[in-house]
Amino acid sequence: MTTSCNGRCAGPVSTVGIEWPGIVVRAALICTLDDIMPAYVARPRHTDTAPILLLIHEVFGLDRYIRDVAHRLAAQGYFVLVPDLFIRQGDPAVFDLEQDLQTKLAARVPDEQVLDDLDAAVAWAGQNGGDVSRLGVTGFSWGGRIAWLYAARERRLRAAVAWCGLLDGERNALRPRHPIDLAGQLDTPVLGLHGGPDATTQRLRALLAQAHSASIVHEYPEVPPAFHAHYRGSFREEAAQDGWARMLDWFERHGVAPASALD
Repeated sequence: MTTSCNGRCAGPVSTVGIEWPGIVVRAALICTLDDIMPAYVARPRHTDTAPILLLIHEVFGLDRYIRDVAHRLAAQGYFVLVPDLFIRQGDPAVFDLEQDLQTKLAARVPDEQVLDDLDAAVAWAGQNGGDVSRLGVTGFSWGGRIAWLYAARERRLRAAVAWCGLLDGERNALRPRHPIDLAGQLDTPVLGLHGGPDATTQRLRALLAQAHSASIVHEYPEVPPAFHAHYRGSFREEAAQDGWARMLDWFERHGVAPASALD
């Protein structure tokens, strides 16, 4: 992939402090194919290189919750990069209703643009202390769907974890495919974590089995979607903790985990 910066993305735009003593956080600017994309970085303080985790935000964008998730993952020893994937289409903070966010912002974001931006994010991470040979991705809700799509595209990925997210839906020029369409095309093992039960997750599980895929879908039958989001009424602590443990184990099993977690 070739990008043109015109001197506009030589380094970070700011450095900020954080309450986690073992990590460092920063803001960054990433050259994409056609723009400059802001991102949030959290990484271990005393490690020269660390496995890369792309963290894909919800429809609410790069908010405090997603930054908190990034801090927790960095404290485990990961180089966590959270690109602002809505930068061209708008600012989630200006919308009062989640439905408006979905229809007036997220629905206008082309999948291909997002996947290209993630490629640019991987390249940036590899040039700034991340180990591309240990590359993983995880995403929440809107980002969960994108994690499935990126797992079907990026062969360098060792593992992906998708928290909830739309598995099927309307197809159009901006969203030509959904995770349900990709069950037979996944070289990267994906762990799907879903509240349920849901008929679409059952269909996806059957398609994955039919394809003899290494990917799996784990359901929490008694919990709603967005069960990990601690700031929302949908939060379910037991399922959130179990899903977090499953995520870390999934990355470790597939060669993404750091040599040792931070104390």
